[in-house]
Amino acid sequence: DNCTNMTVSGTTATADVPFGAYVIKPVSRTDALMSKVYGVIIANINVKEENGTYIEDPDSPKTFDAKASDRGAIAKTIDGGDDTYELGENITYKLTATVPLYPSNATNKKIAVTDTLESGLTFGSYGTVKVADGAKTYTIDSNEIKDENSTKVGEVRVDGQTRTYVFYDALAVGQKIEITYTASLNGSATLGDVTGEANNNGNTAKLLVVKNPYNTSEAWEESAPSTKEVYTYGLKVQKRDATDQNLGLQGAEFDLCRTKSNPCLDDDKITHITMSSSDVILDKTVATLAAKTYYLVETKAPAGYVLPSKEAAITTFTVTKGEQTA
Repeated sequence: DNCTNMTVSGTTATADVPFGAYVIKPVSRTDALMSKVYGVIIANINVKEENGTYIEDPDSPKTFDAKASDRGAIAKTIDGGDDTYELGENITYKLTATVPLYPSNATNKKIAVTDTLESGLTFGSYGTVKVADGAKTYTIDSNEIKDENSTKVGEVRVDGQTRTYVFYDALAVGQKIEITYTASLNGSATLGDVTGEANNNGNTAKLLVVKNPYNTSEAWEESAPSTKEVYTYGLKVQKRDATDQNLGLQGAEFDLCRTKSNPCLDDDKITHITMSSSDVILDKTVATLAAKTYYLVETKAPAGYVLPSKEAAITTFTVTKGEQTA
C-alpha cells in the first residue's frame, strides 16, 4: 500500500522520492491506439558514504527506460486469395494474430481477437483455432474455446455483426494464433460499380490486449485494424425485339449457368429467369456474381418467336473487376 503515483507528461513519468529501491508498475493507459505492452521496472536510487554521512550517489541513474515489448499484430486474409464471390458462396477467412509479450509476473494475460462484418456479410461457422503454426488445434464448442484436453481456454462472444475470440492466457510469446472460419454474402451485399472499387463488403479484425496486466479488468487496447473487402456484381438481363428496342419481350426464360451447357446442369444452375410484365421495360437484375465467366441459356422463347437451338441459345459473358461487359 506504500505507493506513490507518478506524474506523466508526454512520454515521461516522474516522482519525487528519497533514495532506495523501487518497483515501477504501469497501472493505466489512455492511448486511443496502443503501441506497446509495458512491464514492471526495478529502479535503484543508490547512496554513498561521504565524510561519515550517507548521501545520494550523484552517479546513480535517475532515469530508467521503460520495459516494453511490441503489442502484437493481426492480419486478415481470405484463403485462396480471391476477393470476388457470388451471393451465398462460402468465403473462408483467416485471422492471424501474433501473441504479445506480457511481463513475466503479470496476473492478467488475456488477449482477444475481434472481428466485425458489414451488413452484406453473414457469419457461418465458428471455425477452428490453431496455435504455433498448427502445433496445437483448439475446438470451438457452444461458444467455448477448448484445448486438446477439452479444457476451456477461452470463449467466443457474439454481439450482432461482431465476434470476439477471448483467450484467457496469452500462450507462448511470439507464437501465432490462427482463426479460420466461413462467411457468405447475403441479400444486403453492395454491388461493385464500374470502377470495381467504390462499393465493397468489408470485414475488419483487431487484436486486443489488456491495458493493465496486473488486475482483472477487461479494459482493452486495440491494435491497428486489418480489413479485407469482398466484391460482388449484379447481372441485368434485357430481352427486347431486335427491330424495336423499346419492345420488351414478355415470357422469355433463361437459366444462368456456371458451365457452357444446353440444357444447364442442375448443379451448375445459379437461378432461373422469367421475363414478366412486372419488370421495368423487361430489365431484370437477377444475381450477384463473382469476377468470372458465366453462361445465359435461353430456355423458352416469347410467344411468336423461335427458340434458338443448342449453342445458339447460349450467351457467354465475363464479369471483370473494374470493368463491366455488356
